[in-house]
Amino acid sequence: MNKTIKIILGLVIIALVVWGIYSFSQRSQNPVSDQPIKIGVITGLTGEYAFVGENWKKGVMLAEELYKKANPNSFIELIIEDDGFDTKKGLSAYRKMVDINKIDALINMTTPTINAIYNIVVENGMPVIQGGEQSQEPVDDNIMQIMPGNIFSEIQLGEYVKDMKLENLAVVYNNDATFLRFFDAFKNGYNGSFDEYKLGSIESGTSDYRTITTKILAKKPSAIVFITIPNDGARLISEILKLSTEKPQFIFDLNFQSGFNDYKQILGDMNILNGDITMMIASQVSDQFIADWKAKYNEEPGVFADWAYDAYNLLLKTYDPDNSQWVKNLKKVDFEGVSGKVTFDETGVRIPDFQIKTITNGAI
Repeated sequence: MNKTIKIILGLVIIALVVWGIYSFSQRSQNPVSDQPIKIGVITGLTGEYAFVGENWKKGVMLAEELYKKANPNSFIELIIEDDGFDTKKGLSAYRKMVDINKIDALINMTTPTINAIYNIVVENGMPVIQGGEQSQEPVDDNIMQIMPGNIFSEIQLGEYVKDMKLENLAVVYNNDATFLRFFDAFKNGYNGSFDEYKLGSIESGTSDYRTITTKILAKKPSAIVFITIPNDGARLISEILKLSTEKPQFIFDLNFQSGFNDYKQILGDMNILNGDITMMIASQVSDQFIADWKAKYNEEPGVFADWAYDAYNLLLKTYDPDNSQWVKNLKKVDFEGVSGKVTFDETGVRIPDFQIKTITNGAI
């Protein structure tokens, strides 16, 4: 081989090495730029929390729009389904996404759906970013809960109420697997005696608020704690205000924050709750996210919108074509999202930051 050919071959090899390094660098910076990825989104666009479900959908869609604008060569497809906060609809939506749409990852909002698909989604192994709490105790699996853990907040609320040194406390909760977990956590935090009242489950609902209200008021409680879905909590309060000449102190868990609009729709003037107490997630929504949201939707971002936005970006930030590695990447993430810092505990639940607030002028 003559000297000229050797030089040419050497230059070609160098060029290939340089190109390889450059290509690897580009893939490292944007690992999904040349990968077709399908992300399924299941949310409650109808039913009990439809307002929140719409926020979830809009948050994911805004994240997709901005991501594609910054990464025009990406091949990402969103498949969005409504579960109506119903286990059967949720299961049907998931099966369609897996069997027909062939999704690579799932962003799910509601508790009923994760309860319905839990076993099969764990067996599948695909990355799942979850919104609402699961009924079963979280374990180390492929499901990451982007909503801060409610259980810790219920324990804190129990401790806070205990320190209030109230006489004759009543606690109302839904007879549902998820809300039973919440109630037990509150009970552990409170570590004392109180009167408890069960409402219907999330799906069956409660039909006779007047009878329950009569039982509660017969004990003349100084305060009532609500660990309920918004519809039940608001309708029970409406009955209490009709039948009671002296309003007890109302104390709400996190479900009040996510269901604020439901309470407002049923109760009307929210000033009737002035002075009452609610647990809430500390708000750290970024100014840029608020500006982007207003530019697209011409409104203020609603509850859960920032979590859905972060869920989408978390999946792409941690992407790996191998599901097990993708899940491992999610577990160890330390991500500064538009909703604040996102880190997960050993069971995949977001580490929380809560506050207890007093309702003033009909608002939190």
